[in-house]
Amino acid sequence: MLDFNTTLQADFINLPTTELSRLQNKTFDFPANPKDGYIDASFYFSNVHNPVDITKFVFGDFCDGKVPLTMVTKWVMTYENTGFEDFDLTFSVSLSG
Repeated sequence: MLDFNTTLQADFINLPTTELSRLQNKTFDFPANPKDGYIDASFYFSNVHNPVDITKFVFGDFCDGKVPLTMVTKWVMTYENTGFEDFDLTFSVSLSG
């Protein structure tokens, strides 16, 4: 198993509000790049740019000023010929604000 640290950057996310409490229990689907409405996301691995398709946001219950966000993603490792295969990853983070 490969273990590395990097940052996922995601731009041009179109949601109906920035108020977390209004996003609770909502799901948003996004197309993959390059279709209109895609999230422009990427990370650097082995000194090269690799796109990430974020295709779904699932917000959970708002509690104590936080809301969990689950993201459905596809990491496009073949874009820069890193030698690794593309992979799907679903993960969750906690948002506060």
